[in-house]
Formats: sequence, structure tokens, C-alpha cells
Amino acid sequence: LEKLQYVHLIACGSFGKVYLMKDEYNQLYALKKLNKTKIVMMRQVQHLQQEVTILKQIKSCFITKLVNSFQDADYVYILMEFVPGGELFYHLRRFEKFPIEVARFYLAELACALGYLHDNLQTLYRDLKPENILLDKKGHIKLTDFGFAKQTKQLTFTLLGTPEYIAPELIKQTGHHKSADWWSFGVFAFELAVGRPPFYDDDVNLLYNKILSNKFVFPPEFDSNLKDLIEKLLVADKDKRLGANVLTGTQDIKQHAFFQGVNWNWIEKRLVKPPIVPEIQENPLKFWQNAQLEFQEDEDEIEEMKEAGGFAEAPSADALKSLFSW
Repeated sequence: LEKLQYVHLIACGSFGKVYLMKDEYNQLYALKKLNKTKIVMMRQVQHLQQEVTILKQIKSCFITKLVNSFQDADYVYILMEFVPGGELFYHLRRFEKFPIEVARFYLAELACALGYLHDNLQTLYRDLKPENILLDKKGHIKLTDFGFAKQTKQLTFTLLGTPEYIAPELIKQTGHHKSADWWSFGVFAFELAVGRPPFYDDDVNLLYNKILSNKFVFPPEFDSNLKDLIEKLLVADKDKRLGANVLTGTQDIKQHAFFQGVNWNWIEKRLVKPPIVPEIQENPLKFWQNAQLEFQEDEDEIEEMKEAGGFAEAPSADALKSLFSW
């Protein structure tokens, strides 16, 4: 850590901050600094442990790489490669929606990322949304933020994720597996082509009702193959959803008519030219619109959490040491 130099604050989250750092060779990194006390109080120790464990195993060009992880008495540090193109969410908002060919490119690369997690690591991602897809300097995607990811071959029952993108079985808590990611993939596909997700409401309970009713409308003259793909992904029955097959799920997605003509070998090797190539120039945070100045000290935030209630008790120093022994 002492070999890294601070450049700028990139983002602030619930229990930590992300900093842009550089080493002696001016190589840039993203450093997540996570407050141990907050992690315990928000009952996120297991999620963090799962995230680091999964990141250590990942070897995919479509997923952000873990460089190192370490800790001191008060913080856990996760050093990741820095992805300068920013969130796909930012670029989608710039264009409002993407032409079909642009959407096809991002969906193809994303299918490779999810397929790698499902087929190679038996990992559910569980937080797919445009904010968690970054663009590298050449414009290829990088899936990031594995805070909700889980390695399992069994059904799992936790309600988590971003409300607009979660599958019905998560809301009902009847158990979910990898096809929940393909539901989110369908929501994401709709949003790329339309500019908004198929289900949305300011009231989260009304939003969940819309997802459970599974009623949404395609715009006029919508691409027929993409419509068919989305309809087969947004199927309420998790076992009948496209991609649900344990052995052939990823291939079933790739073989859909919407991807006809896609050279999957070229996609996997990142030989297809991306539709958006970020012009980074001198400012490495040009496409990171939420990069901001520091605010409110961690100690003040912890006191507010204590007063708000609903959290676990703040742990002692000895408890912190034992909880983060991994």
C-alpha cells in the first residue's frame, strides 16, 4: 500500500470508498478501502469474503481483475485493475438507447462473462445492471462488483440485487440458481434497446408486483429476434427460462437467432471492434462522472448507523481481528 500514490476519489459506497491510485510506473489501479466495523454492523462479512474468494479465481478478459487484497486493524483493502472507460450506464444515458447492432455487441460480450462464471466457477453473479459493466480503454466490457456473487451448485434463497433487475423467484424467495442471471440479462437487453428497463416504479413494492405480473410492452417495430430473446429470458418459471439448462444454458443463449452471424471465437478473443471507444486523453476519470471530493469521516458515519439502529453491534478490536482472519 505504501508504494501506491493517491490520485483521486472515484466513488463512495455504503461501507467504503474507491480511490484511483498509481504506482511508481504510473500504472493506475482502483483501491477499495472498506471499513471493517461498518462491514460487521451491516452484516456483510460473509459477502465480502465470498467476493474476494471469487475474484481470486477469475481469469476472464471480460471481468475486472483482482491485483491484491490486504488489511490492517481497521480496514480491508481490495486492489483492482482500473477500467478507464467508465460505466456502460453513463454511455447508455448519453445515447438514450443503443441501435440493435450496438446492443448485440455488448450482449455478446456479457454472455461470455456470465457463461464463464456459470460454467467455469459455478458462480451466480446476482447484480447485473449497466452500472456494473465497465468499458476498458478499447471499449470492451468488464463486469465488476462481486459483492452479491456466490459460488454454489444448489438453490439459494437470499433476496438481493437491484430491484429493477431481479427475477421473480428472488422476490418470492422460492430459491434461485443461475437462470436468475439470465433473467437480469433479459432486463438488460430490453434496457439497451429501449433506454429503460421493462419494469420500473418509484415504489419498490409496486415494482415487485409488476415483475411478478410479468407484464411489459415492447415499442412498435421492435427487432423481432431481440424481442423473441427477451421473451424467452423473462419467463417466470426459472426452470423454463432460456439459459436454465445446467449443461447447455450458455450455449442455448449463444445459439439464439438474435446472435446469428456473431463469431463467438472472435468475441471471446476480443477481436471484434467495439462500437464505443472511450477517448481517455489526459484525464483518466473523464468517464467517471461520479468521481467526487471526500466527504464525512467514517467515524461520523458509524455513529449515525448506531443511532439509526437495525444493524449489528459495533465489534471490539479483538472481534474484528477474528472475523477478518481470512
